[in-house]
Amino acid sequence: DSKKSGRGVLDYNLKMVIPAEYNEITVVGKVIVVKIFGFLNPLNKDISGIYNRSYELVVPVKFDGKFEETEPGYISNTYGTRVGLITTEGKIIIPFDRLAVRIYKEDGLVMAKDTTSAWQAYNLDGSLMSDLKFEEFQPGKSGYFTVRMNGKWGVFKEKLLTQCLYDEVDETDYADGTFILKKENKSGVTDTAGNELVPYKYDVVSRH
Repeated sequence: DSKKSGRGVLDYNLKMVIPAEYNEITVVGKVIVVKIFGFLNPLNKDISGIYNRSYELVVPVKFDGKFEETEPGYISNTYGTRVGLITTEGKIIIPFDRLAVRIYKEDGLVMAKDTTSAWQAYNLDGSLMSDLKFEEFQPGKSGYFTVRMNGKWGVFKEKLLTQCLYDEVDETDYADGTFILKKENKSGVTDTAGNELVPYKYDVVSRH
């Protein structure tokens, strides 16, 4: 019986605080990741969950991804049918019901894909940064992202800086706040205020 021979956790008073029904237990920061191997559960695949340091099960043991600290202070399951994001302190930032999660800690932003395959931007505390939903996005520098809505691209940083009018992203290095984009198969340059600094009439635009 796997539950009788499994691993659990005792507190300092030798009280069982996490039942001995897991095959693997790992401490990550202030949370405890538990795993049941695939050959021991009806799903026939490894499943994991997370307990906080109060020994409360905050992420149910049903997720088929590998939980790891993807960014310092943040834990996510790196693959699986449903993913989310939790801090190493045990606070859930993105519920574990998303198709994908990407964290950009330096930019103070998390992108999460919902069950309709739309991406949304969240702050690192889990609050919604913008109501907008994107079909796709590309990260750049200095917190700028290009985002696609209705098949067209625009520029996003905490909010939509330009309208989504552009067909392609020629360059994703936005350190100076300008963007080489393409509209109607012609290249040009747009800044963070949405001004077209170089008109979209050139075959090629490049930096030197």
